[in-house]
Amino acid sequence: MCCACAGGIRTGDICVSMRDPEQDIYISVYGEGSAHNKYFVIYNPKTRAVNLSNYAFPMSSNGGGFGLYTHWFAFDNTLIESDQVYIVCHEDSDPAILAFCDQTISFNFNGNDGICLVRGNSANYNIVDCVGTFFTADSPNTGWQVCGGSSRTKDHTLVRKCNILRGNSGNWSASAGTNEDDCEWIVYPMDTIHNSLGIYYCDECWPAGSLTSTPSFERCVNFQEQF
Repeated sequence: MCCACAGGIRTGDICVSMRDPEQDIYISVYGEGSAHNKYFVIYNPKTRAVNLSNYAFPMSSNGGGFGLYTHWFAFDNTLIESDQVYIVCHEDSDPAILAFCDQTISFNFNGNDGICLVRGNSANYNIVDCVGTFFTADSPNTGWQVCGGSSRTKDHTLVRKCNILRGNSGNWSASAGTNEDDCEWIVYPMDTIHNSLGIYYCDECWPAGSLTSTPSFERCVNFQEQF
């Protein structure tokens, strides 16, 4: 049985904290599904709250061009608490997804639209994490390859592996990898969702269901944390 482990790796009944003061928030889940079922989850692994007014999530339609975003989005809310998630969804997503959303957007991003989490403002920012890129030359017709599979950013759900403790700083090629071993993600089918989407989970801890059928699962919460 796998349990949520607050910013660490769970072994048996022990949760070994992997946090450090230099960790930044990052994208833990990315979902690109049918119709408008599109969302991504940002996780705060820090031991303190993070002020989201210092961050944004620009997007690049069809890869944009020359490393530039085409749409700039600020966060609606100001704080993401320690070990909590912030979920951005398309405003017309399925109610099962919208129930967990902290912010909705009308931009209908698809598998070949790069999304980055950045720190700074629209004129001067540093990339913290990305799914895809802002470069036209890198933009595929439908979606980027992930873990060796083609078009995995389209019609799939991507969940960050538990041993990935920080964002890719814009190095999408390294993040996507070339096979299941060297990539940073676990790839699930289209419209796979988490039946507790508002709680941080990673890779094998993800008790996945679908929009039409959500399995029951046991989430262990009373385990020892070793810091």
